[in-house]
Amino acid sequence: MDQTIIRQNISSAKAVVCSWAHPYEHLIRLFPDAQEKVFKIALPVLNPGPAVMPHELSPGAIRLFLPASVTPHKNHELVLRAMAERECLHLTCTGIEVEPFASELKKLGKDLGVAERVSWLGYVDTASLEAEYQKADILVMPSRWEAASGPVFEAIVRELPFVASSISPIRSQLVDLGLRAPTFDCDSVSEFLAALDEVIANYSKYREELAGPASALRARTWRNTAEEYRQVFNWVSGYGDKPEYLQKKVSK
Repeated sequence: MDQTIIRQNISSAKAVVCSWAHPYEHLIRLFPDAQEKVFKIALPVLNPGPAVMPHELSPGAIRLFLPASVTPHKNHELVLRAMAERECLHLTCTGIEVEPFASELKKLGKDLGVAERVSWLGYVDTASLEAEYQKADILVMPSRWEAASGPVFEAIVRELPFVASSISPIRSQLVDLGLRAPTFDCDSVSEFLAALDEVIANYSKYREELAGPASALRARTWRNTAEEYRQVFNWVSGYGDKPEYLQKKVSK
């Protein structure tokens, strides 16, 4: 039923707008006949913040940060299992804790012997979240699925090095930003640790490579988004040219 409704809506729409790279590409592959009326209009980073102050890593205490709701698909478990193999890793988690999963994760941390190196802060306000970003060394995003990763956008705009799962939405997100970053299979502890090792060994380089994408993300405003929507609305209404620059061809 949901797929039928979606097909009907796509078919009858004069224009379809996506906010992120993967939904845009996926929609066109699912509905190739709609390609000419699909547009990608990016949102600003929803939770921007200042760049993290440059600092040296402490080899004995690498501070990982995972800002995500504590639910199964966010995959905190992978990080806990990796911590059991590396005593230098410390993890701070922010986000709503969904039960019983949150309690099960905390028990897993105790069973793995890593509980004392994990801080579960739960939901925090904006100022507290920003404080955690400023203390972090590396953002980790082991998610099993996203439309696009908000925390990855947040890390980039703060020039905070990160590692992320190699799911197709995050791969598309990085390509769209012209950015490379170590990624890993979301079920592989060894790949996660290899990605961390790559960032740790080349920390300054990965931070420097974020400067360009961070500047571009900071420059994106709600005014830009509104203006691009206006152009699509005008085209649909017959009062303006088609904003083809908001489209790209996607191979079928």
